[in-house]
Formats: sequence, C-alpha cells, structure tokens
Amino acid sequence: MSITNELVAHHTTLRQLYAQSEIDPKAFDEFTRHLIVHHTMEEKYFYDILKVIPEAEHDALEAVNEHHIIEMIIKDAGRKYSGRPGCAESVSDRQARK
Repeated sequence: MSITNELVAHHTTLRQLYAQSEIDPKAFDEFTRHLIVHHTMEEKYFYDILKVIPEAEHDALEAVNEHHIIEMIIKDAGRKYSGRPGCAESVSDRQARK
C-alpha cells in the first residue's frame, strides 16, 4: 500500500479516536499522538511533493498552515486537560520533557 493510501485510511482511525476523546478525555492523548504522526507524515511525504507542482503549491502551503493551527489547538487542549485527575498528560508537558 502507498503512503497516500495509508494516510487516507488513517483518517478513519482519527475520526474514531476524536469521537472517543469527546466522550472520554483520557482518550485525547492517544488521539493527539495519532494526529501528530499523521500530519507529520502528510507534510513530509505528501505536501512536500505538492509544493513543487505549480498548480498545487498554494494548496500545499495552505495545508501546512492548517497543520500549524492544529498544533496550536492541540497545545491549548493539552493545557486544558493538564493536571486534572484522571486525565492524560498534556502534549505540551510531554514535549517539554524531550
């Protein structure tokens, strides 16, 4: 299977994990791990290729910008749940330890 097919198939997993995290904040950590890996792979293997195609360059740059916004939302959500009993460690806390 190609990386493109894998990324498209992974969208289903992301939707399921997101739905779980809305019900159970503990699932948010797993959702964010998948989301970070997913958008990193999109940027590395998909959008970088699109950037060199003149007709697709604008869309690729817009998608990378949207990913930056997603990262900011993840950090905000991680702060929201950070320190609450029974909630997963925030993404920003985990990244600070690296």
